[in-house]
Amino acid sequence: MLTQSAVEYNIYLAGLIPSQFIYVLDTRDMSGFKRALWMSTVTVISVSICKSAGLLVSGLLYVRGRGLIVRRLHQLYFRGINYYHINVTDHSIDNPDQRMTQDVDKFCDQMTQVLPNVILSPAIIAYYTYKTFQSMGYLGPLCIYAYFVASSVVNKLLVSSIAPMVVRQEKLEGDFRYHHTQVRSNAESIAFYRGGKIEAEKSNGLLKALLQTQLSVVHWQFPLNCKTIIILL
Repeated sequence: MLTQSAVEYNIYLAGLIPSQFIYVLDTRDMSGFKRALWMSTVTVISVSICKSAGLLVSGLLYVRGRGLIVRRLHQLYFRGINYYHINVTDHSIDNPDQRMTQDVDKFCDQMTQVLPNVILSPAIIAYYTYKTFQSMGYLGPLCIYAYFVASSVVNKLLVSSIAPMVVRQEKLEGDFRYHHTQVRSNAESIAFYRGGKIEAEKSNGLLKALLQTQLSVVHWQFPLNCKTIIILL
């Protein structure tokens, strides 16, 4: 968290660099130009080091978190004959192999990216709220928060519509991959019974369902991306 705080502070300093150069170039202040050049160099290097340190910490947390979660899942999965019930008799958990490999991987990766921002965001919001209040009075923060609430409502409506589609897409990805794994494992039996045509039809059917869901996700992402770009602008 200290690295993220340092990054934010250095980014704030970096934002002041252009105004410093404009001033010294306008006044033809050579000593001021050298001082601004030195300070900008130090700031850029500091931002680079702090960002790299933050990525290092995030990477270490990702590896550590993934190891802890997957080991715990392995402990539960291989306890007794749970692996048999999950894969053969109880189908409430689809594609357990994907859940323990790809899904945990994505979860840990996204969590390590989001967690530093979540922890640091209250302090950043409080600081810039105070600075906005100093510059514009109560009306400035009020307008900003009203805009934030409105955009959050729109974002909630869009995300709540697309989230089930993404879940279904991940499930279909697992089904598609699992079917090809089964074909590879049972290739000899399939060839013996001349079942290539049947397996091709099954594979194409799974692919069709997957692509239809992906197409729906792409369509719903359009308004979500429009909203995001409007906010950035």
